[in-house]
Amino acid sequence: MLALKEMKMTLISILMILFVLPIVLSNLNFESRENDSRLYVKFVEQLTERPLSEILALEWRNTSAYVDPESPYVRDHLIGQFIPSVLLSKLGWNPKYAHYIINQLYRFIIPLLFFYLISILFSREAATLNLIAIQLNIIGLNYVFRANQELPLLFCLTLAIMAESINKESKTSKFLFYLSNVGTFLIKGFAGLIYLPFWSIQSILLAERRKKIFLKFSLLLLILMMTALIYELWFKNITQSSFWEAYVRIQLLGRNPEDGKLFSSFFYYLSRLLANSLPWSLGLIPLYQLFKKHHFSKEQKKFMALLGAITLAYLLIFGLFPRKASRYIFPAYFYLTSLGAIGFFEKFKHKMNLSRLNPYFINASLFWAILIINLVIFVFGGKKYT
Repeated sequence: MLALKEMKMTLISILMILFVLPIVLSNLNFESRENDSRLYVKFVEQLTERPLSEILALEWRNTSAYVDPESPYVRDHLIGQFIPSVLLSKLGWNPKYAHYIINQLYRFIIPLLFFYLISILFSREAATLNLIAIQLNIIGLNYVFRANQELPLLFCLTLAIMAESINKESKTSKFLFYLSNVGTFLIKGFAGLIYLPFWSIQSILLAERRKKIFLKFSLLLLILMMTALIYELWFKNITQSSFWEAYVRIQLLGRNPEDGKLFSSFFYYLSRLLANSLPWSLGLIPLYQLFKKHHFSKEQKKFMALLGAITLAYLLIFGLFPRKASRYIFPAYFYLTSLGAIGFFEKFKHKMNLSRLNPYFINASLFWAILIINLVIFVFGGKKYT
């Protein structure tokens, strides 16, 4: 009964996001000023008109500078991020706002996933501070009303981490682990899986039964290969053209500057990772000090090593290539923030009194406060949302 009472704000907020927010956005005639968001809204509108059997056949229709001159179809982006928005539109929601609504659900739920993870592995108080840190993450505040792929990618990856870190032997956790990793692949393609080699190596090195972990990640690789094959055959059946041939040519080979130097972007990403995770990135200092004192349990160390491995993967892989954009390492900001918040709490918990706080109320309050502030900026800023 107590848990249900605590979650009352969560249930009310989800209903308001689904049924009240669309009315508000419609009355304001809301449209993001960010290019990708406007493009993805058009994609959702287009896919809503199609039968689900043709959902992979997304067309450019002269909507972007990246139009493929060899084909009318979008062959450098997968459609994973659009699936929930298209389904919501087909259920009756306005497709112009469906992608915004789904992203607001991600923005609301992701801090609760972190809270659940940290409360199981550490304490409810540590989890409450983590939730606050995730809601107030600097880069997150810049993505409040965007309709793009960063939030669904973070959502799926965090679900995968949760499945790996809590009751991993249960059938539900195993299913969630494979499903959420497939989700990251369908959202971001090969770039969505850059964390996987680091994750698998870290898990194998720390595991007592290494063969079992090796087989687990081998099965995941097989599932991902089968997903890619099914995607190719489905796409080819609809369009009579190859998806992956164009994806590799355009996305992996065609958009990196030819004169770029290896690791020329490393310090660009490192500086933004640390700055956009402030003040929580400073918590890495006490976290390191506590690590040296063997403060944490074995399971806590494994969890933090996993967050560290994924953060490092984003930093090294994207730092290796010359292309630069802060959004490319989007999940890393939140995992570094989480680690820093753990460090701060464990170092100063004797000075904190978070036990009486209702984390569900805090999450809902911060979510709506940030959303309302952004809507006010949109209205009084000439309806040009940044």
